[in-house]
Amino acid sequence: MRIRLAGPRSSSTGGGSVFGRIFISLFFLFFAALGGLGSVLILNSVTESAQTRRWLATPCTILDSRGQPPEGTDHDYSFLVRYEYAVDGERYESDTFRRGYGGSDDYSEIQRLIMQYPPGAAATCYIDPQQPSQAVLQHNSRWELLFVPLPLIFVAVGVGGLIFTWRGGSQPPATVPLAKTASTKNTGCIVPFICLFVMLLGGVMTYMLLVRPVARVAAAGGWIQVPCTIVNSRVLTHRGDDSTTYSVDIFYRYEIDGREYHANRYDFVVGSSSGYSGKQEIANRYPPGTEALCYVNPADPAEAVLERGFTGTMLFGLIPLLFLLGGGGGLIAFVRYKRRGAERPGQSIARSALLASAPAAAKLTASPLDPAPRELRVKQSLVLRLVAVIAIALFWNGIISIFVWEVIDGFRRGSPDLCSTLFMIPFVLVGLGLIGGIGYTFLALFNPRVKLVLTPGELTLGSRADLTWEFSGRVDRIHQLSIDLEGAEHATYGRGTKTTTDKHVFMKIPIVETSIAYEIAAGVTSFDVPQTTMHTFTSPNNKITWTLMVRGEIARWPDVKEEFELTIHPLPLYAAQEHVE
Repeated sequence: MRIRLAGPRSSSTGGGSVFGRIFISLFFLFFAALGGLGSVLILNSVTESAQTRRWLATPCTILDSRGQPPEGTDHDYSFLVRYEYAVDGERYESDTFRRGYGGSDDYSEIQRLIMQYPPGAAATCYIDPQQPSQAVLQHNSRWELLFVPLPLIFVAVGVGGLIFTWRGGSQPPATVPLAKTASTKNTGCIVPFICLFVMLLGGVMTYMLLVRPVARVAAAGGWIQVPCTIVNSRVLTHRGDDSTTYSVDIFYRYEIDGREYHANRYDFVVGSSSGYSGKQEIANRYPPGTEALCYVNPADPAEAVLERGFTGTMLFGLIPLLFLLGGGGGLIAFVRYKRRGAERPGQSIARSALLASAPAAAKLTASPLDPAPRELRVKQSLVLRLVAVIAIALFWNGIISIFVWEVIDGFRRGSPDLCSTLFMIPFVLVGLGLIGGIGYTFLALFNPRVKLVLTPGELTLGSRADLTWEFSGRVDRIHQLSIDLEGAEHATYGRGTKTTTDKHVFMKIPIVETSIAYEIAAGVTSFDVPQTTMHTFTSPNNKITWTLMVRGEIARWPDVKEEFELTIHPLPLYAAQEHVE
């Protein structure tokens, strides 16, 4: 049986099997759904908080205000307040400071609130006109609105992924060489946004973990030295198991102008870190009841610290600085890349293609080509592919599991961190996708195997070849078979300190496309290698490769996807001379 196939195929098979697209679509749907859920939760919280701004401002009297130390596994100090007010001659009491307030790990904030709302002081509270028993002492910050768009980023990525998945079916025409595909253009549009996101994230974290602590160390040089008494000292545990981190919490009291103040700040480091013994050693230096020296901000007596100098823990702030520099460097490199245009270091492929028809190109043929048939070898075995996916999945999930445990531990302690939860969603989804990739690749091991024989075994530009294929295994499961000859350019160039390789498929020639069972199982066909294209080529910056792509679509199962690399030689000397003439 001989099959002579030519002409374009329908776009439905070009972008991969329906099963593959559905699998990817489910991933993006889940991604978008979680982002949508996060948007609803945050928007609902912000809306409820914003409602208090329409409540009636009413005079009230503070009955009691005080700070409460953490209880149980809670790490935050609480501000307890009770106030009374009158509505239509009827008196009410409330203990709500503001909607959703959960305290602070820095007692100086609690101290400021106690000073702002001392017992017996007159204040203004806000009353729900529909339910006068509902009141708040303060409105929530308007900065909460900044968190509303964050989950929408995940929604945009999910919806965008769905669009690209189902619009990526059309293939570039085989007669248009060196054209960039739509996916490459889309990737080029996404790159600057990714770099900008990484830069902004790194900038915020660098400010919180490095810039702000160092600035406060510099400012604390002018703070006054005051004797203080240690009330309590301990090491706080923020996680469990392998991901446990610790922080020092030393509660002390001091006097300024005859007034007693309390604080719990040891140094200016934000957050927690690993290393229990070092932090326990610090806590042991400040046992309860002992006298020590603390440094107090003369402009704000509620703010104090025991260690006002630079500490080694602040060096952790250099880690997000790498993200800031990396994201900024990526943006600069992308702008420079766009300005330089498509031309890369070394010969462009269009220019190299002209050399293919010149006599000099024929000199690359050092020996006569072998006309005997040759069995082609698959480019990468499924076993190696499975091992690679497992290694990547273990590496990725091993890292993020540390941070996931922190989020889970927050829910277990009853104090979930919504921002951390939303931030970890995309990383967890990638990890789940990699785990799904392990199962997908494992199932592909049981697919039918294809054997390709090429006659002649060596090809040149303008030559004609016969291709024989034969499947072994459950070939009856394949309902659509396609074999294409693809020519691709691999361009290597520098982006800042990184070396990047781009791949562009510049020619795609359909060789086989059939849905007939006996033709799928085995067959032979002929195809022509274009004479006016580029041969297999390798240089320091550019490479041209030719590949036979075999795709067999299987319903509700991973598709057959195999690549067989070919070597296409330049025109022989006499043919090149005739072509030039």
